[in-house]
Amino acid sequence: MTSSSASAQSWEPVDDKDGVQLWQRAVSGSPFIAFRGQMVMNTSIKKLVAIMYDQEKKLEWMHDCVANDVLEEKGLGNHIIYNRTAVNVMFVSDRDVVVETVFKFDGEQRQITIDANSVRHPKRPTLSDVVRMPKVKLRWQFRIVADSLTEVTYEVEADPGGWLPAWIVNRVSKDIPYYSLINLEKQTKRPYSDALAVVERKLNWKSMGF
Repeated sequence: MTSSSASAQSWEPVDDKDGVQLWQRAVSGSPFIAFRGQMVMNTSIKKLVAIMYDQEKKLEWMHDCVANDVLEEKGLGNHIIYNRTAVNVMFVSDRDVVVETVFKFDGEQRQITIDANSVRHPKRPTLSDVVRMPKVKLRWQFRIVADSLTEVTYEVEADPGGWLPAWIVNRVSKDIPYYSLINLEKQTKRPYSDALAVVERKLNWKSMGF
């Protein structure tokens, strides 16, 4: 199992469908549950990094995402990003957040971890008709299983803000890892030649053990 950015509670299996294994666990001091999904995909780790690097195409596959804007680029994989998620429930406002993403490379374990944590940024103040999420912690982890075979893990821990009861939030959030992984797997079939060229050029894969 991979490590997590959520609490130290144990992961509890909740489902296994369409090649996606799903877990949940309590978060210390919070009524909101953390969720994890894992899937083995027939694609290379380089292709997955290229998909994550290509911010413009994220609206094609990120679950319920209606805005994804890069506010600042600090380095390859280190971005400040504004993200807005549609909430398709009557009388419930969309949610948005500003996150900072960081890529971590582990050649020994042959894996790449992408952490995203909520931050504040002057370029994206709060909007009157959208609820700014007080806390978001996301993690993507890619581990090479074999050539063109990669284990993908997605974890999410979030406080969506607003008036929604925790039990409703937890019920809706449990599906996020499933749809995120299924959509990502479909996206791996699409061309990413420009983004692949960038990550090939900017990253010294051999020196990192890949």
